[in-house]
Amino acid sequence: MKETSNRRVIALLLGSALFAAESKPRKASASDTVIPHIAFGGDWKTVVTLVNVEHVDTDVVVRFYDNNGVAMPVPTDTQGTTAAYAVKLAGNGSHQFVIAGGTTVNQGWADVTFDPNLGTVQGAAVFRQVVPGRQDLEALSPSCQNTMQQRISFDQTDGYQTGLAFANTGEEENVITAVVRGEDGKAVNSEPVEIRVPAMGHTAFLIADNPALKSLVNGRGVIDFRGTTKFAMLGLRFSPTFSFTTILPYEFSY
Repeated sequence: MKETSNRRVIALLLGSALFAAESKPRKASASDTVIPHIAFGGDWKTVVTLVNVEHVDTDVVVRFYDNNGVAMPVPTDTQGTTAAYAVKLAGNGSHQFVIAGGTTVNQGWADVTFDPNLGTVQGAAVFRQVVPGRQDLEALSPSCQNTMQQRISFDQTDGYQTGLAFANTGEEENVITAVVRGEDGKAVNSEPVEIRVPAMGHTAFLIADNPALKSLVNGRGVIDFRGTTKFAMLGLRFSPTFSFTTILPYEFSY
């Protein structure tokens, strides 16, 4: 029963259908800040925090996209339901809002846009599960920039599970190839595994639920990901007792 419940927690956080809005996606620029994974609805909510790291006032727009790369309206506590959350950050200031509501669990990613000539804005999203009678569970999805090569560690021992979330920040389908390496650094697979993410789209899954990766990933190690275009990503580590945390990727250059 515990394993089944834990799998349900993971499935709700990493996999679900998304509602869509009729809106033209905007390609993420190199200066944008990307939040690669958000989740809301049902027991889940996401708390977004934006921070202006410069002393000049800056206009910021946070655009939300679903798995298919379509603009995704999200229910916020400050501006109602919107797919493009606009706010002016004071110099050295910050702003926080909550995304919550609805009975269906939804997931996607966020593109934080601003004028890089005026300053830099960083952000983070905390996705939290609130269940009455149980301690709240949450993990941080920090902001990052989109790159073409990223490496992430995994741990599939003692009942732990590793999840992956990808956000394609480009206007074309991104074919991301994966090479699995053991703790000795040697490649396990001679042919890369392909993960296809739609233009401006998103995908998230457990390694154990991806047939191609499941057969290659054992114990501990790392996975190298290369995209045909730039992407952002995040790892998630799930324990056998429901708790979860994030795994940060590393950019590599070889």
